[in-house]
Amino acid sequence: MISACTKPENASESDVARILGTYSFDGKVENILSVEYTDNGSEVNFVFSPIFKEKFTTVIEFSLAKSLLNKECDVDELTHMKDYQFRYEDPVWCYSELHELKEGYVWVKTSSDGKKDVYIDVLLNDGTPFTLSYTE
Repeated sequence: MISACTKPENASESDVARILGTYSFDGKVENILSVEYTDNGSEVNFVFSPIFKEKFTTVIEFSLAKSLLNKECDVDELTHMKDYQFRYEDPVWCYSELHELKEGYVWVKTSSDGKKDVYIDVLLNDGTPFTLSYTE
């Protein structure tokens, strides 16, 4: 078994998982091992996963309008599907991006050197707590 902190002999840096952040779904904390980022000009989109170099069976997708970058945003004051989208899916649970978040805060910070920070602290539509912290 390969540990996220141990590099096996003859392995390149891209073969070893690095902990990029954490998330908590209903109180259970997991490490983020994969992040994909896109910017389509009007919004930024992140896909986070605790899976490394395999087919993602657990994903957290989060999109935020670029006009809201570098601001702490109360989801009650945002327009769902315009200002933000959120989806959580694992082998047991699926929270579709079609559902609004119940309450909480989201924050995406970008810097001039291209680094990104994401912080999410929300209740999902059924009241399940979800947090995420990622720093590039």
